[in-house]
Amino acid sequence: MQFETADLFRHGINAYGAFQKVLLDPPREGAVEIVKSLPDDWPRRLVYVSATRPRSRGRDAGVLVHTKGFRSPQPGS
Repeated sequence: MQFETADLFRHGINAYGAFQKVLLDPPREGAVEIVKSLPDDWPRRLVYVSATRPRSRGRDAGVLVHTKGFRSPQPGS
């Protein structure tokens, strides 16, 4: 198992190679450009941490679900 911490706004996710799982904790503005740049074949699982901004979370989730093919479980499930 390997863990990496990275500023994806600075280098982009592709600079770090392929991962099966990603934990994404974006700033309040969201991470729509990072979400759009995710390769189609990885990661297999993505955990998106969002505390306050429903608008940016909704925008990012829309790209993840409708463009990248991720499923969005109900909160708490």
